[in-house]
Amino acid sequence: MAQDVREAVAGLSEYVLVGHSMGGKVAQLVAAGQPDGLTGLVLVAPAPAEPAEMITPEYQGQLSHAYDSMETVTFARDHILTASPLPDHLAAQVIEDSLSAGPEAPGALAAYLK
Repeated sequence: MAQDVREAVAGLSEYVLVGHSMGGKVAQLVAAGQPDGLTGLVLVAPAPAEPAEMITPEYQGQLSHAYDSMETVTFARDHILTASPLPDHLAAQVIEDSLSAGPEAPGALAAYLK
């Protein structure tokens, strides 16, 4: 993913990287290389940083199933994504949005962390 971003911005004289969720990790990775033309970095609710030793095959497996069902999404929402309870309508929206992702989405984060 980071290489895709590098290729997309190649040749731009000035740009700002914006990353949300896992895209925040990608944007940070790209920005860490201090590429030419980068004038800013905006992170919107970036995925939590995990020390490398925490990213085990078991952890990757858990991530790849975090959005399999209403129960697993609810757990991820309440224990990973939020620091305090959401209003009911937003909590329901998180579940709906998470379960409406394409079939490739659940494994994307685990694959990214390999």
